Amino acid sequence: MSGPSRGPARGSIDLYPGLVVHDDRCGGWITLGVSRLPAWCLWPAWPNWDTHSPDGEREPGAPHYGVRPDDLAALWVNLLSVRGEFARLLLVLANAERCDRLRGGSWRERRRHRQRVSAQLRRCLKALAEGGEHG
Repeated sequence: MSGPSRGPARGSIDLYPGLVVHDDRCGGWITLGVSRLPAWCLWPAWPNWDTHSPDGEREPGAPHYGVRPDDLAALWVNLLSVRGEFARLLLVLANAERCDRLRGGSWRERRRHRQRVSAQLRRCLKALAEGGEHG
């Protein structure tokens, strides 16, 4: 392994429904399916930003503690701009959280999710230990 990408390059299509990380495509970014469209280029609109307060109550001009919709969009872009093994880690974590919402409970209580997250985290640590950047 050199840098955050796998060698030989590999596509990971089973980490999160509809999203793919491939080391040879789009620099290892998370893409929409097998397309070349990076997920970071799209971000959710915040259509009701001014009508929801942080506690979920509807109130006009709700405070958001200095955070603007553009700040959240930038966070979205920055998170989805990670590549290779780190992009895979994001998808593994997101899928574990998604499964929590579907089944209830915590992914940390499920051996399968703990093992997947731990294995992917070890790959990230290995990439850091080896240093360098691929791509």
